Amino acid sequence: LLRESSEPVNITMQLNARNDFEKFGDYDGILLSPGPGIPEEAGDLMAAIGQIVRQRIPVLGICLGHQALARAFGAELRQLSATLHGHPTTLTVTAAGALKLPKIAPALSDEAGHIMSFYHRNLPIHGVQFHPESCISNCGPALIRNWLATC
Repeated sequence: LLRESSEPVNITMQLNARNDFEKFGDYDGILLSPGPGIPEEAGDLMAAIGQIVRQRIPVLGICLGHQALARAFGAELRQLSATLHGHPTTLTVTAAGALKLPKIAPALSDEAGHIMSFYHRNLPIHGVQFHPESCISNCGPALIRNWLATC
C-alpha cells in the first residue's frame, strides 16, 4: 500500500535486532510492521518506540506494532482464546473512555469489544491491530493515505 500511494514514498526497512536509533530522526514517519510473537520478545522494538516517541516522529503500528505501542503506553495485552486472522469483522467507533489509559484512546473495536485501533491523545501515533494491506480490509488504502498525511 505504501508503494501505491499517490505521494512519493521512500521506504527503508530495518530489522528489530538492528535498529540504528540515531537515524530515526531522518524519517518523516515510521511504520512498525506486523511480526510474530509478543512486543517484549521482538528485538529492540520497545527501546525503538521509546526513542521514536522522544523524537515525536509520526508512527503507525500494525498488528505487533500496534501491540508494542499500546504496551509502551501502559496497556495490558491478553491472549485471545482463538486466533482471529483472516476473517472479516465489523469495526465500530469506540467510546473514548473505554480504555483507561491517560495517553492513548481507542478508536475502533470489533464485535467482541476488542480494541482494534487507537491513537495517542497528544502525539502523531496510531495503531491498528488488523492488517490494512489485507484483501479483506476495505479501508486499507485510505488508512495508509491518512497516516502518510500526518508525516
